[in-house]
Amino acid sequence: MNIDVTEELIDRYIDKKNQISDREVKFSHVCICGSIGAIVGMARVKVPALDLMMFASMGGYVVGAMLPYAVKKIKIGELNYQIYMNKGILEGLEKEKKQKIDKVKTLRK
Repeated sequence: MNIDVTEELIDRYIDKKNQISDREVKFSHVCICGSIGAIVGMARVKVPALDLMMFASMGGYVVGAMLPYAVKKIKIGELNYQIYMNKGILEGLEKEKKQKIDKVKTLRK
């Protein structure tokens, strides 16, 4: 029945969300993204000044280092949305099931 399949799907989404929440972001990913951010920050400086390039690289590193954490939050948010939508579908199926049961009861009388 569709209700059982939807409940199983919700359980799988919850399990996957818990797995993603429990995993830590790898330090190597933070370093790689930070380094790429620093390179991009330095490349965007148009004036050849050392102090501007240093500030740009530091800012780029910070923004790049935050990227893996943002991706993790986006994945968790997407799974929360899927859980929310499937629970809405489940409520609709439950209402439809109740209406059909009531209709069958009235036909039997």
